[in-house]
Amino acid sequence: MTLRIGDGAPAGAPGWTLMELIIAMTILVAGLAGIMVSLGRVLEGANQTALSAQAGLLAQRALGEMEVQGWAQGASREIPGAAGRFQWQTRIIPDEKTPMELWSSKVIWLVRGKERAFEISRFWFRSRSQSS
Repeated sequence: MTLRIGDGAPAGAPGWTLMELIIAMTILVAGLAGIMVSLGRVLEGANQTALSAQAGLLAQRALGEMEVQGWAQGASREIPGAAGRFQWQTRIIPDEKTPMELWSSKVIWLVRGKERAFEISRFWFRSRSQSS
């Protein structure tokens, strides 16, 4: 059998028409695009979680360093710091009426030009000898 140009497949022959292939490819591309967008959002969320965890560890470390170094009690202090994309400010604010101090560490970083922050605080009780 010779096939001439313009001859199509006989009616009822197995196979796909060009229109069916175009529709199938369109559905496939749309599905893959949706998966790629979702994957990008998942990766961005995972990155944000990792940055928040790092900020939390930095804030805890800053407060721990202040405790280990035994900062003089009874006066307000602010200690800045920076590492990589993070900057932090650690503060000690005494309460004049009680033997307490507020120790606070705030870590700041930028994500796509927007400022993100993580802050951790705790109260520290001074002994009577330290508060006088």
